[in-house]
Amino acid sequence: MGLSVAISGGIVIFSMIYLMVAFVSQGDEISKTTLASSDAAKIESTISQTKVSIDSIGNTSSNLVDFTVSNTGSTKLWNYDKFNVIVTYDGGSSSKIRYIEQLTFEKTCSLDTGKWCLGTFSNDIQDPGILNPGESVQIHCKLQNQLYPTNKLVQTLISTDNGVVASKSEVVP
Repeated sequence: MGLSVAISGGIVIFSMIYLMVAFVSQGDEISKTTLASSDAAKIESTISQTKVSIDSIGNTSSNLVDFTVSNTGSTKLWNYDKFNVIVTYDGGSSSKIRYIEQLTFEKTCSLDTGKWCLGTFSNDIQDPGILNPGESVQIHCKLQNQLYPTNKLVQTLISTDNGVVASKSEVVP
C-alpha cells in the first residue's frame, strides 16, 4: 500500500510540474503574439499617415527630368535610399519609343546616369534634409536615354520606404 501511494504521489507531482512548464511556455507565446500584433498596428498606422504627391514635372531637357514631391501626410520621410523612383518617357528620335527606368538614389547630387538625387527643399523649417509634413523637395533625375525633343510624355512615380506611392504624367514642351 505504501508503494502505490508513493507512485501516485510521484505521478501527481510530475503532472503538476508538467502543467506549470506548459503554462509558462504558452504565456511566452501569447506575449510574442501580442508584441507582433502591436508592431503590425504601428506599421499600419505609419502607412496610413504617410501621404506624398508629385506637384510638377519640370526641366525636361536632354536626359534630365526634375519633379517636385510634397509631404502631405503627417510622418517624416528620410530613408531616401529605400525610395523607388521610376520615370517613363518618350525618347530618341520618335515619340513612339517609350522607355521605363528605375533610378537609384545618389546621396551627393553629381547625377550619374540612371541616378536620382535630392535638390532644394521648400519650407524646410525643421530637420534639414528630412521631408517633414508640409515640406517639399525637388528631385533631379538623369536618364540613360535622350528625351524626345518636343511635346514628350513624361510619367514619374515615387514610392516611399513604407510603400506609399505618388505618380504624375505630363506632356511637356
